[in-house]
Amino acid sequence: MANFIDYVNATAGQSFEDLPLNEVDIVCLNELGYLPLGEWLQEPYLRRESLRLNDYLNEEMLAHFKHDFLVTKERLLLLKSILSSQRFADLSLSYYVNEVSPEFERQFAAMVLSLPKHTQLIFRGTDDSLIGWQEDFRMTYMREIPAQRMASRYLSDFLKDFEGSIVVSGHSKGGNLAVYASSHLLSSYQEKISAVYMFDAPGLHQSVLSSFGYRNIQSKILAIRPKESIVGIMLTAGVAVKIVDSVSFGINQHNVANWQVDLLLGQFIEVSKGTDFSRALEKTFQTWNEELSSQELKILFDTFFNLFMDNGIDSLNDFSGWNPDIPQKLGHVMTDYFQDLDDDKRRLMRKSLTTLVSHFAEHSLENTKESVSSQWPNFLKRFQLPLK
Repeated sequence: MANFIDYVNATAGQSFEDLPLNEVDIVCLNELGYLPLGEWLQEPYLRRESLRLNDYLNEEMLAHFKHDFLVTKERLLLLKSILSSQRFADLSLSYYVNEVSPEFERQFAAMVLSLPKHTQLIFRGTDDSLIGWQEDFRMTYMREIPAQRMASRYLSDFLKDFEGSIVVSGHSKGGNLAVYASSHLLSSYQEKISAVYMFDAPGLHQSVLSSFGYRNIQSKILAIRPKESIVGIMLTAGVAVKIVDSVSFGINQHNVANWQVDLLLGQFIEVSKGTDFSRALEKTFQTWNEELSSQELKILFDTFFNLFMDNGIDSLNDFSGWNPDIPQKLGHVMTDYFQDLDDDKRRLMRKSLTTLVSHFAEHSLENTKESVSSQWPNFLKRFQLPLK
C-alpha cells in the first residue's frame, strides 16, 4: 500500500518527459497549498514574483515547524520529499494570499505553484478556524459565501494577465471554491483553464449548477473522493466522481495521505463504489436539505457554532492537548447552552437532529438502525431538547 509521499520518493529521479504529469502530481501540489508557505518565506501577501522553494526552504528549517491542524506530519514529509526530488526541483510559489476575518466571517487562502510546463492555482481548504468551518456549512443554504466571492475575484485577477494553460484545484472547501470561481469567469478566461480538480470537496448550490458559466466549465471538472467520503458527499458537483481506495475510515479518509496510489501508473487506485456508510450519509444530506428550509439550516448551524465560539473556542487547535476532563466539561456546557435556548430554537434543533439521524438510520444497515433507535431518546434528554 502506497500514498503520495511514497509516490514522490519513487519518482524523484523521473522527469515529466519520463512520466507525464498526472493526478497524483496535481494532488501533491494541492496538498502544499495547506502549508503557510508565504509566512514561512516571509512573504505573506499577494505578489506576482515567483519564489523558487528550493532557494528558500530546506530540511533544517522544516524541523523547527510545529505540527497543527494544517501543518500535519504528512504534509511536512511531503514537502521534504518534494524539496529533495529532481522532478520538482524548479517548483516555485507566487500570488500567495491568506486571510481569516471574523468580522466578515470569512476564511480564504490561495496560491500559485508553478513548474516549467505546469501552472496550478490552488485554493486552500478549510483551516483550523471555526469561522472557516462555519462558512463550509453555510454553503448548504447560501447562494454565495464570502470565500467564494473572494475566490472569484482572485482567479479573475490572476487570469487577466496570464498567458497559457492553467489547472485550478482544491481539496475540501478549496475544491468547491475552485469550481465556483471557474464558473464565474468570462468565457475568454475559462478557455485558459485546462482542468478543475475537486478533491473530496462539497458540491455547489443549485443556482451555480444551473448557470451558463458552470455548464461552460463542466466538462473540465474532475472530482475525486475516497470510498468513505463524509465531506465530499455534501451537495452535488454535477459531474461523475472517481472513488478511490483509502486506508483508515470515516473522517480520516478526508486526509489525502490515506488515499492509495498505484506507483507505476501515477494514479489513485479506483474502487467501484463508496462504502455503505458514505452512501447512506450522502442520501441523508440530500433528504436533510430537501426537508429543512434555508432559514432553518441557518439557525441550526449558527446555534451550533455559536456554542463553541461563545465559550472561547475559535480554532480546532483549541481542542488539542486537553486533559481527560475536558470532554465531560464540554458536555455540561452543551447541556446548559441548549437549556438556555428559547422554545422555537430548541424545537428546531430537535427537528433537525431527528431528521438527520432518522434518515441516516433509514439508509443504513439494520444493526445501525437498532443502535440509533435505542440511543436517540437518551441523546435528546441529555441536551434537554423537547421530544415533540
